[in-house]
Amino acid sequence: MGPHDALFAQLPARELVRLMQTCRHDIHDLVHEICFNLTRLLSPFLGDHEQVVRFRQIQAETSALISGSVALQFLDRTTYPGSDLDIYVNRTCGDSVIHFILEIGDNFQPREQQDPDVFEQLLTAQSLLPRTASYPLRGIADILNFQKEDQKIQLILSESAPMEVILSFHSTCVMNLISHATAYALYPRATFITKQALKVSGTHASQEEGRRKYADRGWQMLSAPPVPASPEFDFDLLRWVGDRLTWTLPLAQVSPEPDLCPINSWWFDLSRMSSERLEHSALEYDYFVADPPSRAMRILNPSPWGRLPAGVFLDLQFLQALPRYRERR
Repeated sequence: MGPHDALFAQLPARELVRLMQTCRHDIHDLVHEICFNLTRLLSPFLGDHEQVVRFRQIQAETSALISGSVALQFLDRTTYPGSDLDIYVNRTCGDSVIHFILEIGDNFQPREQQDPDVFEQLLTAQSLLPRTASYPLRGIADILNFQKEDQKIQLILSESAPMEVILSFHSTCVMNLISHATAYALYPRATFITKQALKVSGTHASQEEGRRKYADRGWQMLSAPPVPASPEFDFDLLRWVGDRLTWTLPLAQVSPEPDLCPINSWWFDLSRMSSERLEHSALEYDYFVADPPSRAMRILNPSPWGRLPAGVFLDLQFLQALPRYRERR
């Protein structure tokens, strides 16, 4: 450990962000390299730097997200021994991620009711057959477990947008995510400064277990917003990924593909995140948005939604139109 490592280890996240906001580019880069080194975080699961970059490129191609405890550890600069790497991806985009995980040497660990052939199990998850609510989180089509030695990767296949699953986590302290281009903390003040977490509705045993685990790790679990309430928990506030209340940490570029996470938005309604699925043939990916889909689709009007050539999508144009729309809200 060098002298800068020892110094930065003593600084809370808020002070590190302030330090990175100085005009000194060398200071910014130094803090980023030492404190927010994504290769160091992911190498135990994925391999060397080249493999980490390759995975992030697959993220760009599939809109896959890292979330759960690993994303929290990255932003909080902590280590929880035995943590899994949780990857969230739409079930229709799971093939590429599965191929990569198998190529780096992980083995599929099917549960009793799953097909031992991971690609057959993926086809089951991709089917349109009605599924029972067998998972505690909203929007999960299936969970695939992979293992290599003592490292475990969980691939969570979402029915629609991965953000639907993330916004149904047991509490706000784990609502952090890493895309191919950016790391986001949706509730940074409560999570990293006051160490508070607002419970999200759900009484499944695994959610209660998750709350207890993070309470043991130092977070105060709240059933209602604190008084005085932080703006993060304002019931009347439209939130979206990357808004002014989000801690947004850009990562080293690995792909020219845009980061589409900011399309996702939500309202905090009492004890749940209120949003609806946005799925449209003019959009390559699915999203989870605060407005009814019919209203959201009017953002790009009079664009010819129904007359696009095959393989042409308007996700980027949709993202670019959102700031003007949100300013009027």
